Amino acid sequence: MRNFFAILILTSILFGQVLINEIMFKPSVISQEWIELYNAGDSSVDIHSWTISDPNYTAIIVDSSFTIEPGEFIIISQFDTTFDCPTIFVESSWPYLNNTGDTVYLRDSDSALVDIAVYSVSSSWGYDISVELPEYSSDGSDPANWLQCEDATGSTPCHINSVYEITYPVDISITSITIEPSNPTPDDTFSITVIVENLGTENASGFSLTTEYISSSDTTEIETIELSDIPAGGSVEQQFSLTLPAGNYSILASVDDTLGTNNSNSIDIVVSEPGEVPDILITEIMFKPTESSEEWIELYNNDHIAVDIEGWSITDATGNAIITSESFIIEPGEYAIITEVDMTGFSCPTLTCEDWRFLNNDGESLHLHDSIGTVVDSAIFSVSDSWSYGVTVERCSLYADGWNEDNWIACQDPAGATPCQINSTWPIDYDIAITSMSAEPFRPEPDNPFNVFVDIENVGVYTASGYDISLYLDTDRSHNYTVDDTLISTQSIPDLNSDESTTISFNVSLPAGLYSLVAVLSDTVRSNNEAFITVQVGMTIVITEIMFDPEISDHEWIEVYNAGNESIDLANWDIADASGTGTITYDSFIIEPGEYAIICEVPLAGFSCPSIVAESWRYLNNTDYESIYLINPDEEIVEQVAYDVDDWTQDVSAERISIYVDGMDTDNWRPSRSIDGSTPCQDNSIWSATEKITCDVQPNPFDPERGENAEIVINAPVDATIETRIYNLRGKLIVDFEAKAANVWDGNDENGNPVPTGAYVIVAEIEQNGKVTHHRFPIAVARGMKK
Repeated sequence: MRNFFAILILTSILFGQVLINEIMFKPSVISQEWIELYNAGDSSVDIHSWTISDPNYTAIIVDSSFTIEPGEFIIISQFDTTFDCPTIFVESSWPYLNNTGDTVYLRDSDSALVDIAVYSVSSSWGYDISVELPEYSSDGSDPANWLQCEDATGSTPCHINSVYEITYPVDISITSITIEPSNPTPDDTFSITVIVENLGTENASGFSLTTEYISSSDTTEIETIELSDIPAGGSVEQQFSLTLPAGNYSILASVDDTLGTNNSNSIDIVVSEPGEVPDILITEIMFKPTESSEEWIELYNNDHIAVDIEGWSITDATGNAIITSESFIIEPGEYAIITEVDMTGFSCPTLTCEDWRFLNNDGESLHLHDSIGTVVDSAIFSVSDSWSYGVTVERCSLYADGWNEDNWIACQDPAGATPCQINSTWPIDYDIAITSMSAEPFRPEPDNPFNVFVDIENVGVYTASGYDISLYLDTDRSHNYTVDDTLISTQSIPDLNSDESTTISFNVSLPAGLYSLVAVLSDTVRSNNEAFITVQVGMTIVITEIMFDPEISDHEWIEVYNAGNESIDLANWDIADASGTGTITYDSFIIEPGEYAIICEVPLAGFSCPSIVAESWRYLNNTDYESIYLINPDEEIVEQVAYDVDDWTQDVSAERISIYVDGMDTDNWRPSRSIDGSTPCQDNSIWSATEKITCDVQPNPFDPERGENAEIVINAPVDATIETRIYNLRGKLIVDFEAKAANVWDGNDENGNPVPTGAYVIVAEIEQNGKVTHHRFPIAVARGMKK
C-alpha cells in the first residue's frame, strides 16, 4: 500500500467578519420574523448570493451586489418593510424560525459557512422579544450566548444590542414613570414622578426632560425642564403636576439624549369619576376548546353594584367586537360567560357575543371596554404549542393586574375549566388537594409488597386538621371512586398549615395483573380530592421501538417485546392513540417470553421475528407529540408510551431507553443510532450508548472508486441529541446528515457530485442538558489510491 498524504484537521471553522447579531423568532404577527447582521470587520463585505438557512429551508438573501460597511447593521426580513438601517426583504424560502429554538446558518456565495446561531428558549417566551448576542466576539453556536433583549420595546434592530456589555461616557435613561393616585379623578390634580438615570461613566450635564400627554391622536406638552448634573451611575427624580378631564391617556417622558433606545418611557392611565369604571374582571378564558367554535370568556362582577354591559366590547390585536347591544345585567359577586356560539350547560348567566374575536391557541391580549370605550379590564397570556385542548387559563388573583402574564396559569381542575365558579387557582379557607400519585417500583413483582405514594397539599388559607385518605382497588375501572370499589386501607393525614405538603404511603401486595388504584380524601371541597394510577404487577408486553416516519409513508411499524414469563396471545387486542382505537388482529398471534414481534401498517418483509399486519392501523404522528396504547380484550390498557418529535430524521426509529422506566416519559425515547436507522427484532442500539463522545469511521481513508462507502457512527451518552455534518478544510459544508448518529457517506456532496481526494472534517453537534458542543473527527477520501 502506498504512503498517503498527510491529513490536516481543522479544530475550528473560521468564520467571517459578518455575524448574526439579533434574531426576532417569535413576532406577534407570525410572518414578521427578521434577522440582524453586523459587519464587525474593518472592510466592506458584499453579500451577493449569500444564503440564510435553518435545517429545513435555505433562502438566497440577495441576488445582486449588496455591501455591508464596517460597523453597519442590516436587517434580513421575512416581510416587506423598512427599519432604521438597510433592509432586505427575502421573498421566498424563508427559514421559518422555531419558537423554542433553532439553528441558523449564514453562508457566502461559495456555500462556505460564515456564521452559525443556535438559540434555545422556553415555550413561555413572550411575543416580540428578540434574542441578542452580548458581544460581537461571542460564539453564536453556543445557546448560552443568546440572551433575552432587555429593551422595553422587546428588540433593538439596527442598534447596539441591549445586552451588549459596553458603557458610554454619557447615557441617559428614563428608568420609571409613575402617577399618584393611580386612578385620578376628572379635574383633580395628580402627580407624575419620573426617574432619570445616568448609565454612563462620566458626569451628565446639559440635558432636558420633557413630559407630554397623549389623547387619541393629539399630543400636548406638559412641561420641559433642564436636568441638574447627574453623576455616573446616579439618578434624579422629577415631579410634574397635571389635571385632566375624564378619558384615556398616555403619559410620555423623554430626554434629549439620542444614544440607544432607553430615552423615553410611558404609562397609560384612565381618568374617571369614583366608581365610574365598573370593577368587572376577566377571570377565565377558554381559548383552545375541544370543539374549535366553543370558545368562551368568563367575567366576574367584583363591584358592590349591578352592572349592565350593554354596548360593551372586547378587543384583541385584530380588532374590536361588540359583546351585546341589548341590556345584560351582571349582579355583584356574579359570574357571566361570553360565548362564541350558542352554548348550554353553564350554571351562570350566558351571553352569545354578537361579533366574536377568534382567540389564538398560543396566546392572546384582550381588552374589555365599556360603552364609551373606557378600558375596564385587560388580560394577556402566552402558552406553548403543546397546550392541551379543553384547558383554560385562569386569573390567579382578582387583585393583581390582568395585564401581567404571571397572573394567568393553567386551570388546575381535572375538568380543565371552572366556568361560573371560583377558579381552581384561588385559595379558599379549608381545602386540601392530592397533587400527585405514584407507585414504587414502576412495575412491582407479583405478590411482593410495593408502595403507593400520595402527595397531599393544603391549598387553603387556614390550617387543615382531621382529614383522612383512603386507597381503593378500582373494581369497576371507572378511574374514580364508586361504591363498588374495594377498600385497601385508610390513614389519617397530619395537620397541615397553609401551603404545607405531606406524603402518605400505602403498602400494597397484589397478584400478577393490571390494576387501577384510586385515592380519595375526606375533604369534599372542589374536585381535587381524588386521583388514580394504573399499576402493572409483573412484567408483560412492552413497546420497545417505533418507526413513525418511514421513507415510504405506509411502512410504519411498532416493535413489542414479551418481558414476562408466559406466552401472550394478541387475538382481539387493540392499538390506540389520541384519535381512536383499532384492532390488531382477530386471530391468534402468540408472542413467546423473551421474544420480539412487529405490528405493521402494511405487509413488510425482512423482519427476523414474527410480524403481523394490524386489522386497523393508527397512523402515527411524525410532526408532534403522540401517545400509543395496547389494550387487551378486557379493555384494559396493558401498555402505554409517548414520544415527542423535534426535528426527527426520516426513516429513523424511536428506541426506548429502558423497559423499566415509564414509557409515557418522552425522555425515555431517543433516535436509533443504528447504521440502518432502526433495530427491529433485536436489542435497541441505544442500549449500547457510551458516556464518552467518540467517532468510528470504517474504512478511513476510503476509496469511492472501488465502491467503498464510509460508515460513520457517533457514540455519545444516551440522553444526547446528535447531528452530523461533513465539511472541507475551508469550512464549506459538503453533506448534512442532520439528526442521525450513524450514517453512510459515498464520497459525494449534497448535490451528488464526487468530492476530490483529500482530508475532510466530521462535525458532530451534541446537545445534552440544554448545552450544545461541537466535536471534530478526521475522515479522508482516497480516490484510486488503494490497491
